Amino acid sequence: MEDPLNPALLPEVNFGGNQHWYTRRYQPSSEAEVLEILARHSRQTIRVVGSKHSWSDIAAGAGVSIDMGRLDGVELIERNGEPVARVGAGCRLQDLLDWLHKRSDRTLPTLGAIKKQTVSGAISTGTHGSGRQSLSHYVGRIRAAVFDAESGTPVIREFSEGPALEAARCGLGCMGVILTVELPTVSKYKIAETVRIRQSLEEVFGLYADQPLTQFFCVPYSWVWLTFERRAVGESGTSAWARVKARIFRVFNLVAVDVIFHLLVRVSRKAGLVGVRTFFKVVPHLMLKNHERIDDAEHVLTMKHDLFCHEEMELFVPEAALRAPWE
Repeated sequence: MEDPLNPALLPEVNFGGNQHWYTRRYQPSSEAEVLEILARHSRQTIRVVGSKHSWSDIAAGAGVSIDMGRLDGVELIERNGEPVARVGAGCRLQDLLDWLHKRSDRTLPTLGAIKKQTVSGAISTGTHGSGRQSLSHYVGRIRAAVFDAESGTPVIREFSEGPALEAARCGLGCMGVILTVELPTVSKYKIAETVRIRQSLEEVFGLYADQPLTQFFCVPYSWVWLTFERRAVGESGTSAWARVKARIFRVFNLVAVDVIFHLLVRVSRKAGLVGVRTFFKVVPHLMLKNHERIDDAEHVLTMKHDLFCHEEMELFVPEAALRAPWE
C-alpha cells in the first residue's frame, strides 16, 4: 500500500498527450494536509494539477505535485445578500453544476466550453467563458495556502478584493495552492442561439450590446466570421415541440460538432496543408446556420471537446488591438 506521506515517483501525462513527466503526487483530504505537504517540501518545486487539460508544461517537471481532487465540496452561502457557491478547488465544473441543479434553482453566470475541468484550474489558466468575460472575472473570493513572506511557513490567506484578488483569479499557481473559490450564482436560464456568418468585425462587435454571451471565430482560408449569437431568455416553460427541437439540436451538435468536426481535424492534419486549407473552407458550410435554438444554458454554452485528446492554444487580444487577419 502506498504511503500517503511519501508517495512513489509515478509517471504523469497531460490531456493532450504532449507532456510527460514523473512526480510524487499527493492527494490531500483537508486544508491541514495541504499545509503539511507545503512545509515538508518547502525547498522543492511544487505544482498543483487539475484535469491536466493545459497543453503547456505549467504543471509538468515538478518532483512534487498536489492533486486537489478530494477537496471538492460545494456549499451555497449568502454573501452581501446574494447566493454564492463556495467550491472546493478540486471540484469539476460538471459536478458543481449537478450539485447546484439538484439542490437549488441556481446556476453559473458563464461557463467555459468544457465541463471536465476543475474550478481552480479553469480560473487559474484563464479559461474563457461565454461572451466577453471569462469564468475568472466572476470570482469573488479565493482561499489559498501560501508561504508567509516573513516566517517562510505555510499559512492560509483569503483574497477578496483589489489587485491581490485579481492576481489570484488567474495566478497560474503563483499565488499559492487554491483551496476554495467563491462564485456568484444566478437563476437558471435558457439561451436562444443562432449561428450566422458575419463579414466584418464591426458587425460582430455590434452584437454584444444586446447579446453579451455571443462567441465568434475567425475561420482561416474562408476569411469569414462565424458567430454564435446568444441571448438569455429566462427559465420560462416551453412547449412540447420546443423541447423536442432542443433535443434535436443537442444530437446534431454532438454528432456534427463534437464528433465529425474533430474527426475532420485529424484527417485534414494528416493530409497536410492542402487538407487543412480545404477543411477550413468547408467548416462554415457544415454549421446549421440561421436557425434559432433554445435550450438550457449548460447545453448551449458547452461542448464535449473532451471526447478527443487534443492541444488547444488560446491568445488573449485586447478588443482595440484586434484586426481582421487579412487587413
